[in-house]
Amino acid sequence: PQVEIVSPTLTTEISNPATLPVRWSTEWKRWDGLKYTNAFADDFAESEAELRYVPLYSRDGGQTWFNMLDDSQAQPGELPRNAAGAADPSRTLSDLTPSGNETYVWSTPAADFPRGVYVLRVEAYRASQPMHYAQHQEKIHVDR
Repeated sequence: PQVEIVSPTLTTEISNPATLPVRWSTEWKRWDGLKYTNAFADDFAESEAELRYVPLYSRDGGQTWFNMLDDSQAQPGELPRNAAGAADPSRTLSDLTPSGNETYVWSTPAADFPRGVYVLRVEAYRASQPMHYAQHQEKIHVDR
């Protein structure tokens, strides 16, 4: 599916947040917003129950990435897996709403997240098709 960070965005005023709700939407479209092929109906959708999301952030313009769930270093484009090879529930989020809109409340204490520019990234993976994933990035500015 196509995933898009809805908020926060570069124009969002973020002043001294203890937490920051990160919201994204999911649609069963290609990366450019069009349907996959003409063979697909305009209202084509699959179950979101098998989707796993990985919310990431970077403090250095995308050179180094961290998982929002546990602040562990992360590699973009790689689904975090547990010892059994399944999506790691401590570093991934299951889809919670069938509407295509999801929210994760990110803990951003001032001691760990000083004033500066951050890049947010949300990745969406299909549990049954590991080669299929989508991502979207958004730059934000945190003011302290």
